[in-house]
Amino acid sequence: MSISDYASLGSIRWQVRQQADLEGNNFVTNAEMNQYISQSYKRLYNMLVGAYGNNYNTAPLFNLT
Repeated sequence: MSISDYASLGSIRWQVRQQADLEGNNFVTNAEMNQYISQSYKRLYNMLVGAYGNNYNTAPLFNLT
């Protein structure tokens, strides 16, 4: 993975505000949005680990098929 494969917290907030048509609106503060993003990330992580086990993100080194 390269550095471009990762999204910054600021980039995620911007995308959320853009999708909600709330650019320039601080109805939801950055701190509050950070909490929502963090909670969502943890929820997704727990779902992935629940479905695939602790090694859900490891890819096989070789394709033997």
